[in-house]
Amino acid sequence: MSEELVAKEQVEVSKSVVNFKHPLLQFVPTDLKAFEEWLDKWDTTNLAIKLGLLHSLTMEDGWWPQEPKLISLLLEVADGHASEHNFVIADEFDYNRHKARNRRLIARKAFSVLCLKFFKDAKESWEKPLWWWILQNEELFQKVLWFLGRRENQYCLSCRDFSSSDPSTHQQGVFRTFVQKFAQLGWEFKSVDNRCWDSGVNDSVRKRLITARPQFIDLLCALRELDWLEGKELDSASLNRLTEMANENVYLPPVKVCASHSFRKPISLEEAVFGGSIPARILLLYRVYKKEQKRIDALYKESARQQREIVRQQELAKVEAQRKALDSRVKELASASSKR
Repeated sequence: MSEELVAKEQVEVSKSVVNFKHPLLQFVPTDLKAFEEWLDKWDTTNLAIKLGLLHSLTMEDGWWPQEPKLISLLLEVADGHASEHNFVIADEFDYNRHKARNRRLIARKAFSVLCLKFFKDAKESWEKPLWWWILQNEELFQKVLWFLGRRENQYCLSCRDFSSSDPSTHQQGVFRTFVQKFAQLGWEFKSVDNRCWDSGVNDSVRKRLITARPQFIDLLCALRELDWLEGKELDSASLNRLTEMANENVYLPPVKVCASHSFRKPISLEEAVFGGSIPARILLLYRVYKKEQKRIDALYKESARQQREIVRQQELAKVEAQRKALDSRVKELASASSKR
């Protein structure tokens, strides 16, 4: 190739570079402004569009309202995200589970959105978590309990190793922290807002949380943190749930020689504790706590009664001494008067 042709080609390339116009400059991006607009686009069978819509919720400056309907939808979509098996349809032809795998992709993406925008804890200890606002919404509160109560979604609650850089492992840590703090509110809730300690809103939320204590006990059990209940006040519903759990998955060796060597169920709380039952141990400790509390309260009341009696006797002694002094003075005055 001659030098003249090479030079000509270089000139053409230079012109094309100079005249290059970025394709995005012709694109005018628009944002979704309302949940209804987002929901209209959600009704599609296109995998990429669904994943894109979910990802749009994670944008730093994107649209993210405190919308109960959106959270409810995300909880439904994320249900069963931990296992591909949850998305298999028995009579569906799905070679290599391709459809089930894609369904799980959407569920996992919905779960990651919840971890980033809803389950996430506050950055500072004095701030409220991102999910705090649901405490005042009865319908959404129950929907969260439904999601947490699903066995498929409790898979990652027992995981304690969050040192991995794997995003899914980090999400499990975020989710676990949320469930832990959410469950503990059944006993530790103080106020929706530090500025309104005695409002009717606080009473309503407190009642809602106390009613959910049996579900919270199940969550603490899934977290393997049922020990946290030791020393906490337990109402009748909580005691009933712990009693139901006391003998679950607890088996003891037989006490008699027999042809069968099968294990047996505990017949008392003490036996259940021997078998390693944490609910049984909590119940037993609670009974001991209440018994000792009653005994100590009785001792204190008796001591207070005795102290009051001592004070009363001292007061009576003072009154008696004063009476005797008055009687003596009266006699002195009477004697002096008779001598005049």
